[in-house]
Amino acid sequence: MSKIKGQVKWFNESKGFGFITPSNGSKDVFVHFSSIQGNGFKTLSEGQNVEFEIQDGQKEPSTWAGLLTLVVLEVVLGIDNLIFVAILSEKLPPNQRDKARLIGLGFALIMRLGLLSLISWVVTLTSPIINNRFFVLSVRDLILLIGGLFLLFKATIELHERLENEDHENTENKNYASFWAVVIQIVILDAVFSLDAIITAVGIVNQLLIMMIAVILAAIFMLLASK
Repeated sequence: MSKIKGQVKWFNESKGFGFITPSNGSKDVFVHFSSIQGNGFKTLSEGQNVEFEIQDGQKEPSTWAGLLTLVVLEVVLGIDNLIFVAILSEKLPPNQRDKARLIGLGFALIMRLGLLSLISWVVTLTSPIINNRFFVLSVRDLILLIGGLFLLFKATIELHERLENEDHENTENKNYASFWAVVIQIVILDAVFSLDAIITAVGIVNQLLIMMIAVILAAIFMLLASK
């Protein structure tokens, strides 16, 4: 049983989790709202002073269940990413494709681990920056919107190129793309796909190590599956 006293730094009511800044000056504490409902709180708001007791692991998945859930989640959310990685790598000479996939997904893994280490900042991206009766818009929504437009643009270009070159399949005369241009595109694509998966992961477990292990395992699977 742990006793927490401090001020609510950030709380997402729809997802049911947030961060508390302890009054003793220690680092922010991540909490699931379900674990503090027994203390008489119906909701939490930013700046609210709170004091409650929370049982370690209360109403949270076990370590192994949480890890398995996150790995499956990362893999499922990464399937569309794999499709684009495969398409992009085909633009390179056969002897460079594996190297591009390895470097691109490697950089993407480092990016995901970096975002996880800054998770207290990442989750605030879901806070609305525009909120009216017509729609609600957050930084996360903007990133996903821009990423979606980028994917739509790339898909259109790829389809156009394939239709144009369907009668010219002789690889000896094929013009290959720049190696680093393909790697950069792989990293950008993975960054777009990563954001939503990481924010969702925070709502499943509150252990940073478990999140990082799940991301690493999913990255290994994606690397093997992309071949």
